[in-house]
Parts: sequence; C-alpha cells; structure tokens
Amino acid sequence: MPAATSSSKLPAHREHALARLDRYLEAALRAHAFPGAVVAFGHADEAPTVRCYGHLAYEASAPVTPGTRYDLLCMTKPMSIGAVLARAVAEDGFDLDARVAHDLPELARAGKGGLTWRHLLTHSGGLAPSHSYDRLPGRTREEVIAQVLATPPRFEPGTKYEYSCDGFILMGLALERRTGMRLDELVTRQVFEPLGMRSAAYGPASAPLEGDIAPTHPYRVARTGVIRGTTCEPLAAALGGIAASSGIFASADDVARFARAWLGHAPRGTTPLFDPRVTARFQRVQDPQRLGTTGLAWDTRSPAGYTVAGRAFGPRSFGHTGASGCSMWLDPESRTYVVLLSNAVYDADGQRRYVWVRPRVSELVAAALRADA
Repeated sequence: MPAATSSSKLPAHREHALARLDRYLEAALRAHAFPGAVVAFGHADEAPTVRCYGHLAYEASAPVTPGTRYDLLCMTKPMSIGAVLARAVAEDGFDLDARVAHDLPELARAGKGGLTWRHLLTHSGGLAPSHSYDRLPGRTREEVIAQVLATPPRFEPGTKYEYSCDGFILMGLALERRTGMRLDELVTRQVFEPLGMRSAAYGPASAPLEGDIAPTHPYRVARTGVIRGTTCEPLAAALGGIAASSGIFASADDVARFARAWLGHAPRGTTPLFDPRVTARFQRVQDPQRLGTTGLAWDTRSPAGYTVAGRAFGPRSFGHTGASGCSMWLDPESRTYVVLLSNAVYDADGQRRYVWVRPRVSELVAAALRADA
C-alpha cells in the first residue's frame, strides 16, 4: 500500500476516491511505467495530500518517501525563468517584448537580434528543437553555449511554435548577465527561499546532490550507468547541470508549494509571492492560431486530443511536464492542482508508459477533490 501524508486524517469520502488512485498507480508500477512515484494535490489554501508509491529503483532499494527528490527536467522552465520573469514584470515592469540581445549582443551577429523574451517564453523564436544531442559529445560548457548563441534561426520569430530548450538557455544566460548572479543562485533567492522550498535545488555536475534522490539513466541516449543527483538531460548536463531548461530537483511537497503560490496562496500574515494579474497573463493561451496551446513558460489545456489534464481539469487549466515522468497541472478556477513526480527514465523500456498515466492520475485526483466539495 502507498505511504500517505496529509495535514490531518483524511475524510472517508476522500479515502474512497483515493483508493482508486492507489489501485491505478500500483498497476502502473507493475507495468514498469516507473519504479516509484509521488502524487501531491489539493486546494491552494490547504496543505497538500501526498501519496507515495513504489521504490527508488526496480532492484531492491529504498521505498519512495514524501521527501524523495526527483529530476524535474523541463518542469524547470516555469519554476525558474517563468517564476523569475513573472516577479520582474510585477515588481520592476519588465518588458517581455524587449529584445534579448540587449543583454546578449552576440545574438545580433547570428541573425537573432530581433528575438524578444516573449518569443522565447512561447517557443516561437525559431531556435533549434530541444533534443539537439548530436552537438554534445566531447563539448565543454563554453563550447555548447557558443553554439547555442551562434546557431541561426530556423524560421521568422513569432510565426509558429517549435519547442526548444535553447530559448530558455538563452534567457538564463541573459538573466545571469543582467543580474551578475549565477542562475541557480538567482532562482534560489527569487523562488526557492521565499517559498520555503527547502528540498529544491539544482544538481551541478561538479557537486551532485545527495540524500533521498530518485536515480535515473541518461535521457534518450545510450546508457552510461545510473545517474543520481545531477540531471539526466544531456543538454543541461553539458552546461554543468545548471540551465534554465532543465536541472532542478525537488520533492513533491516543494513542487506543491510552488503550485500553491502560483495560484495565489500565501502563509497567514505574508504577501503572495506572485501577482495574480501577472500570473493570469503567463498562464493563458498567447496566440492560438500560430502558437497553439502555449502560454508564457506554461502549456495550457488542449481543446481536443491528449492533455495532461485528462478530461477533468477546467478549460483554463495549465501546467508543464518533464520527460522524466513528472508533471504539474493547475486550475485557476477551482484553485486546485496535481503534481506527479516519477523517474520513468530509470528504465529506457518504460520511458513512454508514463505519458498515458499522467492524464488518468489527473482525472482520479479531480475525483478525489470533488469528493470534498
């Protein structure tokens, strides 16, 4: 049975709804969707319900706990650049339509002088797709950065959507130039520390994180052994484990802290970290005709077809995923959220099974939340 934690004993009606969630995730474990997982969910103004399943690895290993930290991969994007820029817009009037070349003049020499922060936040900058791993073997961090800066755009910025980690890497570099701080220090100061996210941290290659951490293998490349405490995403790993595209590790409870704060929660007697007028701009569809469902550093619910929200979360819901098997989905109308963390990339054979697990988990969590109504 799963380990369960919450702020108090769960009411019987929620326990009944959660029994269905438990059975489903136990079946996912047997199908090797992932070795273990943690689900955290609830209303923004209440302590989360946290459920733990399975073990850190398929081999005999320690069980997953509420404190287990997972490699969040691309969920790093809204939790780093998205959060820092949302604060900058609210506090300093940061202009998202300003040119990134103001901070990275090298972009102009590569034909990218017209790129704006909005282009990069919406994956419409014409930059290389996210999995440009052929560039990486034997490259140093400086060489990878030079190539990201120098690669010319593939299409006119703002004309269409193409998911790219390079755009977020560029924004991270620009913020480092602008603030004089290394990215992990900036995100810790601006996001993790104010929210009390004590487990959340980057795992730099020079000093991997230690403790209760779910192991992985390299994502979408040949296995080279177990990785623990530094990101399994090769592009971010080539950058030393600190990038705006991937690299953050956190427990489900701390990801829930972030979700609750984005939905407007603040501990009694404090001011919310994020301005709701700004978060509303970030989490809505930007240009559905040309850019599909993308928001600013977030994705939104698809009106048809596959969506992490399943069929349960509202039409204005939004979130992000990580190819390690992680996801976070939020509904501003009900002010509820669901977080799923797992290490599906521990086993290459199970990498894609999590894709169908995520929407079903959202539906089962939504049923549990409706039981409280």
